[in-house]
Amino acid sequence: MYTNRRAILSLVALRRITPAEAERMIAACSGDREAWWLLAGCALCAGLFQLEPHHLAGMAHVLRPVIENVIPVLHHVVAHIAMLLGGNQ
Repeated sequence: MYTNRRAILSLVALRRITPAEAERMIAACSGDREAWWLLAGCALCAGLFQLEPHHLAGMAHVLRPVIENVIPVLHHVVAHIAMLLGGNQ
């Protein structure tokens, strides 16, 4: 995706396409990524529906420490990015 976007922007810089055409091309490229996320989400839901309820409780017990450790890290990353972009400290 990044290389596609970069190539499209270079075409705009060379004046081979207009900015409006570049926007349409970038939107078309990002739609492909969204389709993969949608497919992955549907596959995950289909897999979870196949499990018995007691399996889901076991999975939640295993994943809880992972989730508890990931969420603070994500919070710090987002706060740092916001600070770099001029947000509140």
